[in-house]
This record gives sequence, C-alpha cells and structure tokens, in this order.
Amino acid sequence: DGWIPVGERLPEHHVEVLVAGVDRGPFQAVGMWHGAADEIFDEEPGWFIWNRPFTYRPDFVTHWRPLPPLPVVEVEE
Repeated sequence: DGWIPVGERLPEHHVEVLVAGVDRGPFQAVGMWHGAADEIFDEEPGWFIWNRPFTYRPDFVTHWRPLPPLPVVEVEE
C-alpha cells in the first residue's frame, strides 16, 4: 500500500512526506522528519506536521510515504 512504518525506516531529513498516526484519533497530514537540532529546528528529534500547532513527539506518527510527483501543468504565456 506504500506506507512505511517508522520503526522500519524514517524519511530523509527535512523532506516533505505524507504521514499517518494517532493523536486523539487517527490522522494523516503532510509533514517532515527532523532528526536532530540544526539550523532550522532547535528542538528534540521529531515530526513537524504542517496542519498541527506544534512539533510532535516521534511516537505520534506511525507510518509515512513519499508524496506523489507533482502534475505537469502547461502554462500559457
């Protein structure tokens, strides 16, 4: 089905992916993994979830998968 358990493998650092997990209930969102404090995040390792108000502890996200490629769109000038 394309979903990768986080216990099996994590995505590359700071690459947007589709994530699924459990908070107060099941959720899916776009997010990215930050594995350590760096120039962008000064927090502990965890997930940055775009439609959530804060960075999640690593155990909130259970699975992830790459985003599909963008569609090809012709732009008329």
